[in-house]
Amino acid sequence: MGASYRFGAMLAYALALTCGACTTESTHVKDVWRAPGYSAEPMKNLIVFGARLKEPQRRAVEDGFVSALARYDVRATQSYKVLPTPFPKAEVARAMLQQSGFDGALVATLRSVSEREFETGTGGFWGGGYLGAGLSQPVVTEPVVKFETALWDTRGATRMVWATVTRTDNPSSSKNIAANLAKSVAPMLLGEGLVAPSPRENVSYGAHPALQ
Repeated sequence: MGASYRFGAMLAYALALTCGACTTESTHVKDVWRAPGYSAEPMKNLIVFGARLKEPQRRAVEDGFVSALARYDVRATQSYKVLPTPFPKAEVARAMLQQSGFDGALVATLRSVSEREFETGTGGFWGGGYLGAGLSQPVVTEPVVKFETALWDTRGATRMVWATVTRTDNPSSSKNIAANLAKSVAPMLLGEGLVAPSPRENVSYGAHPALQ
């Protein structure tokens, strides 16, 4: 059983545990890293990958990023529209991406799925705190999903130039995780000057000769 299947199954299980008593869904940026001294021209044509995910969740993540980046006129394409499944060998995939003119790859990787417990209660002295009433409050759980999103410069020698770790609390669906993740990360990429708007053209990505 592969890692992508295990993590996808964990995510599906966590979503099944979501309940109405949990807190509101939200995505938080935990850490950000940028390659020291990196100052290349902004990327204008990205391919987006969802990694360590089952196929429906991978597509939801890739769709979410493409949609979020499109709001800023940044050209991006889902990997599932360009590369076949299962993915071809690295050298074939690299040739396909270079042939298609991609100058950057954005990779969102599912890192962990866990549960967080917290007590519910009315709060305040006369509510939950009066006479120790707050010592025994109902306990509920909510899923917590962590992603690492990395930007790779594929011009010349491919290198990772930027990465961030995000945490989504109480996700209600894979689609909502993807949308919140993308909405949090996309403006950061523009703010860092790593990507730039580029009018989208009608481009048809054909199969690489090695796959025909």
